Amino acid sequence: MHGLQQGQPEELSREADEMRLVRVGGVIVYNNTLWGGTVALPDVTPIQTTSRGRAWQNIVEFNKMIAADLQVDISQAATGDGITICRRIY
Repeated sequence: MHGLQQGQPEELSREADEMRLVRVGGVIVYNNTLWGGTVALPDVTPIQTTSRGRAWQNIVEFNKMIAADLQVDISQAATGDGITICRRIY
């Protein structure tokens, strides 16, 4: 399991590296991907004006990148701050 640490920018590049290490059929689980559902809020929200706004934006970008990755099937579970399960399909 891999936890997203406060939405650090290096998480975006690390995902591509990790996926290359996983066999076809292998699974990577990312933790903290839903932030209690706040990643589904519209782009203009009060959270963006807080000190956590940049971390929130990084997690939103991470989720967009995972969703656009054609080499994985994804499933999300709203447990805690959310988990995303990625299974490599090719």
